[in-house]
Amino acid sequence: MKSSYCLVSLLDMLKIYAHEYISAGRDIHDLGSMLYMSEDMEGDPGRPLTDDDAHKLKLKLIDLSKTCEKLGLN
Repeated sequence: MKSSYCLVSLLDMLKIYAHEYISAGRDIHDLGSMLYMSEDMEGDPGRPLTDDDAHKLKLKLIDLSKTCEKLGLN
């Protein structure tokens, strides 16, 4: 992984594709939506997550982690 404070060449910049950043943003949005659905109307934690909900959250976090790793994000 490259340091955040290094020079970047044009070739390095061309390797980065917008769809990967859009995918990461979509994953973050989906995670927020999934957590929001488990809150009650006052924003307090509502029902506990079901095993299925927890599994879906885990898979979404794995997807996000892979995308961030591919983009070289911490």
